[in-house]
Amino acid sequence: MPRRERDNFGEEWDDDYTRRAFITKVLSIVGLQLAFTAAVVAVFTLVEPAQNFLIKYFWLVFVCMGVMFITMIALVCCIKVARSVPCNYILLIIFTIASAIVTSYTALRFAPIQVLTALGATIVVVIFLGLFAAFAPCDFTGCGLLICVLVMGLFVMCIVGIFVRTRTMMWIIAVAGVIIFSLVLIFDLQLMIGGKHKNQYSEEDYVIAALSIYVDIIMLFQYILEIIGLIDG
Repeated sequence: MPRRERDNFGEEWDDDYTRRAFITKVLSIVGLQLAFTAAVVAVFTLVEPAQNFLIKYFWLVFVCMGVMFITMIALVCCIKVARSVPCNYILLIIFTIASAIVTSYTALRFAPIQVLTALGATIVVVIFLGLFAAFAPCDFTGCGLLICVLVMGLFVMCIVGIFVRTRTMMWIIAVAGVIIFSLVLIFDLQLMIGGKHKNQYSEEDYVIAALSIYVDIIMLFQYILEIIGLIDG
């Protein structure tokens, strides 16, 4: 993820007002993404015609996954694109729409009360992790390599879980997912907060910061939803 060493920033970025403006901008974007996603999930979860449509045209989910992959690669790997207005916003909007549909399809496997419970639990967890990232004395921004290894390990477990669909395996994947994406969220939040942390996002990387935090929260929600589903049998 694009980030710079703290010593490379000029006086303008080190100004508290500039830093607060960056954080406010990122969190505002994330808030709009999550509000839109929650609205789409609510429609597909509560409105039966919408459910039937998504089930009938399930191939749209795979199309959305492809769109998510392409837009994420474009934003994360092409720095000029991620910093170019309005192209970065357009790609982010496309990614969010696709993500909302994929998340809705995932939620169809669960009862509305389970989805609502997972939403509440996710809000509590995110608030706790946000406070931890802001005030904890430990710095996670130097653990980028470890974070990548953990995410890749989780990816491998998910692949194994496709072929070994036992209840124990599902529990292991769900719990590991919550733990790993909690760490990833702390990592991304501290990159956004900057200041005392070793690494931080560039002032121009507000779209990448918002994308990263949004994905972390969505993945947390999905794994928490899996755990709730397992608890309810």
